[in-house]
Amino acid sequence: MKLTEEQIFDLIDGNLSAETEAKYKQIIAENPDTQDLYEELLAFHKELQSLGTEHPSMRFTENVLDKWATMQVIPIVKVSRTLPYWFLGISLLLLCIMAIFAKNYTPNTTLVTQTEKWISLLNNATGFKIFVFTNAILLILLLDKAILRPYFQKRLTQK
Repeated sequence: MKLTEEQIFDLIDGNLSAETEAKYKQIIAENPDTQDLYEELLAFHKELQSLGTEHPSMRFTENVLDKWATMQVIPIVKVSRTLPYWFLGISLLLLCIMAIFAKNYTPNTTLVTQTEKWISLLNNATGFKIFVFTNAILLILLLDKAILRPYFQKRLTQK
């Protein structure tokens, strides 16, 4: 029988019962390959023990947090604050234009135009839901950027 490295380390560390330790020592004595591995791992174990352990300073965490607090964060991407307003304005303009076309539209029975296809999208329930969903997302973004974010930033700076 050949011992694994884990079993030999258990023997070196003294984590075995007396009878298991005697059994492992007998296997090591009988098998020269296992004996070489045992001596190699024993030398490695002694070398690890001679290194000792290093301890960080008692204020290590506080030092790191202090350094982090003094660092200035540089934004990678600068986003315009007026961007949600532009999206909302363009969406409302497109909605008004589509409503005007839909109201004044007289269908031509011989020719289906590109405008009719776009208007039929709004008349279609799915197209209308997509349009409303997109505008709802834009409204949420606008609400977040214009109202909620400044409100919570004020509350954080007041504490």
